[in-house]
Amino acid sequence: MLRQLPNLLSIGRGLCAVPLIWLITTGQWPQAFWLGLLAGLTDLLDGWLAKRYGWQSRLGAALDGLADKTLLLGAFIALVWAGHLPGWWLILVLSRDLLIVLGTFAYNTLIDKIKPQPSVLGKAATFAQIVLALAVIAGHANATQLIQWQPELLWAAALLTLASGVHYAVVWSLRAWRVVQGRRGQQSE
Repeated sequence: MLRQLPNLLSIGRGLCAVPLIWLITTGQWPQAFWLGLLAGLTDLLDGWLAKRYGWQSRLGAALDGLADKTLLLGAFIALVWAGHLPGWWLILVLSRDLLIVLGTFAYNTLIDKIKPQPSVLGKAATFAQIVLALAVIAGHANATQLIQWQPELLWAAALLTLASGVHYAVVWSLRAWRVVQGRRGQQSE
């Protein structure tokens, strides 16, 4: 049973998206901040537990990524809906994630099976997105000094998100091209 603890934490984190959206859209900022922070801590804890005790699994990796995306996208949808982040930000985040999902599907279907690995740039983009979401929420929960940094945080997160999307597209397109060229070379022999 303990072996499933990281998976249960991931599921719980993903389910936190619903109350987080509600707290943001109803202006309950302190509660939204603490729930977001608690959910973020479960991300650290489930990863640590899985690595520390060898409880890593494909299911756990999938649940972890899905929970992270559900929570972040839920927060961003609510923040855009409530008028605290611009709509273009949500379009950028959704476009990048859609590019990654469709690119992975296409590569798996047309080229070869891959196990997606987040790049350093991708991890930096996700970290910047988390910081942005928590800073906007905290800024409205009376941490007013954070609101003055919101434009800078938004642009930093946007640049990292865009750069990581381009990076993934270039890296995996080049890998696909090399595999296809290798197959063509083998067929012509």
